[in-house]
Amino acid sequence: MNTLYQTHWIFSAVAHSIVAYVIGRLVLYSYREHSYLYQFDGNSKAIKNAVDVLLPWAKRMPVKRYRTFLEDLMTNADYSHDWDSSHFMALQAIYGFGSFVVGYVLLNLILGMPLWVTIMISLIALFIPITKLFDRSKKRIKSCQRELPYFIDYLSLTMGAGLDFNQGLSAVISDSPPSPLRNEFTQMLRNMKLGMSREEALNDIHRRVNTPGMRLFTQTLSQAIKMGSDIAQTLSVMGETMQTKRFQKAEEAAGKISIRMMIPMMIFVMPATIIILLGPMILEWVSSTN
Repeated sequence: MNTLYQTHWIFSAVAHSIVAYVIGRLVLYSYREHSYLYQFDGNSKAIKNAVDVLLPWAKRMPVKRYRTFLEDLMTNADYSHDWDSSHFMALQAIYGFGSFVVGYVLLNLILGMPLWVTIMISLIALFIPITKLFDRSKKRIKSCQRELPYFIDYLSLTMGAGLDFNQGLSAVISDSPPSPLRNEFTQMLRNMKLGMSREEALNDIHRRVNTPGMRLFTQTLSQAIKMGSDIAQTLSVMGETMQTKRFQKAEEAAGKISIRMMIPMMIFVMPATIIILLGPMILEWVSSTN
């Protein structure tokens, strides 16, 4: 009887774990695919009021490393709110507590599932805001990295035509379509017009867009300014280098496609091929033995 009870408990725990995992995956999938339904922008006064209520508690949380991580992520994502890491931690608490209340009513009281299923779903919901922030940061960084070589080429052409750095940058910004990289260079040009030195403006844009291409751009340009080198020639060489690296990455990614296709072919194609080839032989052998 004890063995039967233990077996039943194990199967019940496995079933509940699968249900919790599926529900969590569905929640994350629906959030990623339809994030416009789950906006936590400033239009929602209820969420802002709840964040303000939890803000004193969030400010007292002794998690310096996590705050630094959130601040860097919010900077890379160009988070438009007038929020800091404490506001974002309060928002995470709202998501976690709200999902716990809803999960407890639906899963525990109505469906009779154990409490740990609700706790697991609440932990998953706790990281929904940071998942959106991470996705936004990743898309923005990827867009800046992709557009930077063309931006540098255009800037070198404008400076080669006789414009100085600020005038060439202004011309490139005015001719470029709206994009995250254009917004960053617009902010950089605005900072220089307000009195920030060129080197400080370069360091500031590198802090907001921390990519290898932007690091190369800011460091090379700062060194060229200090040494008095020809900025237009430096930008031209840098643009060619970035274009070459981009083409090399594209060729490398294309070469990996055949290797990645081997796993689905081994799982889905090879068994079907073996069945088609050996199936008639096996059936004929079985019928002959009978």
